[in-house]
Amino acid sequence: MRLSNPIEKPGFFWLPSNPDQHYPGNLSISEAGEISLRIVHRSTATDPWQLQSKTPIGDEPPLILGIVDSTSVTLQKCTAVNDPFYWWGIVEGGVSESRFRVAAAFIGAPFSDDEHILFSRVECSFESLSEWFSISGFTPEINSDPEPADWLLRYAQPNNIPVTLPSGIQLNFVFHPSFSLPDHKTSQLSSGISQQIHVSLEAEHPLAFVEYFDILHKIQTFLCLVMSKVTALEWVRGYSKDKLDRWNREIPTNIFYHSQLQGQPNNTHVPMLYRYSDMSEDFDTTILKWFESYETIQPAFDLYLSSKIGAHKYLTGIFLSLVQSLETLHRRTSDDTEMETDEFEQLHSVIIEATPPEKRDFVESSLEYANEISLGRRLKQLIRPFRDVFGTSSEVKSFVRKIVVVRNYLTHYDKAAESEAKQIIERDLYDICLKIDALLQLQFLLFTGMDVDRIRSMAKKNHLFRHRLALNESDT
Repeated sequence: MRLSNPIEKPGFFWLPSNPDQHYPGNLSISEAGEISLRIVHRSTATDPWQLQSKTPIGDEPPLILGIVDSTSVTLQKCTAVNDPFYWWGIVEGGVSESRFRVAAAFIGAPFSDDEHILFSRVECSFESLSEWFSISGFTPEINSDPEPADWLLRYAQPNNIPVTLPSGIQLNFVFHPSFSLPDHKTSQLSSGISQQIHVSLEAEHPLAFVEYFDILHKIQTFLCLVMSKVTALEWVRGYSKDKLDRWNREIPTNIFYHSQLQGQPNNTHVPMLYRYSDMSEDFDTTILKWFESYETIQPAFDLYLSSKIGAHKYLTGIFLSLVQSLETLHRRTSDDTEMETDEFEQLHSVIIEATPPEKRDFVESSLEYANEISLGRRLKQLIRPFRDVFGTSSEVKSFVRKIVVVRNYLTHYDKAAESEAKQIIERDLYDICLKIDALLQLQFLLFTGMDVDRIRSMAKKNHLFRHRLALNESDT
């Protein structure tokens, strides 16, 4: 989650078990969705050391309720942040403060406990989502004559794009128009009409937000892949059919939580890998296939995303994360071994029988992973479906060798390869990382159900992908 502006709100807070004891405090939500609560209270402890570990409402209250700007607030999974020095200036009867880290904040509809934080529908918006779909409901009609001007702008709201998930939850990509007019006290000198697209998840029966969160995360990772950048959540709202205002309308609950997937600033233009138009004919099956495959590939995709979110400050860290992502992906999707299982087990038995009894445990543990294929072979197998976009056989061989040499030097400190590895790091590591990034994108697209020929064809036509692989016009 990445907010356009941080939130700072004063209010009153209390425990569900003690609704009559209110404490003044301040709720803070950073642009990254990090939530903290500061409660002000009167100190009653006679021993100042006790103030280190005690707050007036406990160290880890499961839930804190409150009210800010006349709006109900529910804070979930609160953990006390103890500062060992804050009590220095406090005397008995003085004013002190308690601080909490908060996992999630629900601002809107009132809730009484964890079991009742349920939603019938959750809506959210992702950065660049409208740009990715590129579907417009506007039709301008402009008079060709320069004077007098006679312009007309028509808008027809596009139909929702529905996807029914296996769980029965209805996923919709909803086109939402809005307009703005000048204040009624001023002349009608300007007006504006805009269209945004947001995601809607609706369940037949109310569900806890964590169940929606899992789906939202999979949608977000899918968008990160096809957009070729990290796209962050802009806002999330929940609705409950039993939380109604006096006009019987569902009360919107704004949901805040911290996410590592922060995205890039909106003013930073990054060419997208694929757009909705590239997969519009089978979009529902494409995203459903991603959902189905995600549990298998998640560790590899997490490593891939870590190279995108600034988790690594040095190029060697990005390189290692990308290589580990490739290796993890292959391990989780392939059972290939150096030898046939029966053949290896026979060899294993011979070696163990020939080993002195006091050394057998050592040899046994050394042979545990001896039948696994090397990183070089894994890389070649991952490249094979797309070898034509990675160059000739000699170019592929050189690419694989450079990866293996640098990885082995950085992780195993292979002194024999030190000179070669340092030369590769100095001259080629950036370009190698771009190519590994491209290989991972190609591999992850396979888990959307696209066939190899389609992925290869689309990649060759994509400017961003061609840049990463240094393809020229003759390679199309």
